[in-house]
Amino acid sequence: QTSRYSRGGPAADQALVLRAITGTVNRAASIVATACMAQKLRLYRPGTKEAVSTPGTKMWETRKVRSTKRLDYLRGEGKFQPGRKSMEMASECEEIEEVTDPMNPIVRLLQQPDPDISGTDWFFLHYFYKQVAGRCYGWLGDFAGMMPVSMYLLPPQYVQVVKGTTRLIDGFRYGRNTTNILDIAPEDTIYFRHRVSPLDITGAMGWLSSVIMESDDENAAMASNIARWNNGGSPGNVYEASPDSSDPQIEQAKASIERQIRGVNKHGGVLVLKGCKVVPNSVKPHEMQYIEGLNHSSAAIYFAAGVPESVYKLNDANLSSSEQGNFQFMAYCIAPACKKT
Repeated sequence: QTSRYSRGGPAADQALVLRAITGTVNRAASIVATACMAQKLRLYRPGTKEAVSTPGTKMWETRKVRSTKRLDYLRGEGKFQPGRKSMEMASECEEIEEVTDPMNPIVRLLQQPDPDISGTDWFFLHYFYKQVAGRCYGWLGDFAGMMPVSMYLLPPQYVQVVKGTTRLIDGFRYGRNTTNILDIAPEDTIYFRHRVSPLDITGAMGWLSSVIMESDDENAAMASNIARWNNGGSPGNVYEASPDSSDPQIEQAKASIERQIRGVNKHGGVLVLKGCKVVPNSVKPHEMQYIEGLNHSSAAIYFAAGVPESVYKLNDANLSSSEQGNFQFMAYCIAPACKKT
């Protein structure tokens, strides 16, 4: 890569985000982001016997983790595992404590990262952007001494990653317009990525990249359908007049048909024609066979997002299948997504 900036950039990310504000992509990304956002965040620290036994030696209130299942999970010994760094740190500790003090700066930062929006909205957008654009950014803008007290969420469509010459990333450029650009140091920024791009190690990608054509196909089909309705669409039936009919006779027939089928209380009435024959119209709504094509596109998008059918349909008649689908969704989609935060 000879370019100074990472592959893709704000223009490509904006195109992905625009695809994600409507249709099946929006529903799939919202389902995953909502589930991830609802997971409880916990803060742990290495436990020390001195700190536990001696009152007043700890700055923040903690409690010792005594649950064997919780300890096994933190150390990576269970069926499901936390992030690799968490496992490494937990496996080196004889005792582990959970920080319970609400005034702890890290706990407060996790609960309310951005002072301008709620913590719930922050994490929803965080997971939403990571899925559709593959990345988002957290800027540590305010500090109390050496401790960050706020982390502003930077949408990917406004951020450019600047490649480094002696290190991987030299910095980030943020701006909603070209006349007001903020250059941010990499040490003040957390670069959240869904996946590292295989084309550029400084880039990122989300699952939307694998179903762009399906998303565009669905949007084109719906736009075409709306245009047909707005423009009158194809006629439901064709009325065939006799070949020797004159133009005035055809106009009279059209007027007679309009009077019989349009207006109040005309539904269910009997249409009487003289010298005309009704021919059913066989024109398809559009070339993708409508229902079959839409079902194929939406199923592909949900599959790419990791949302099983029993979750996005919400009306699975088979209860065991629904419960198993929800378990797989949480285990194989939500848990890995939350590990990377």
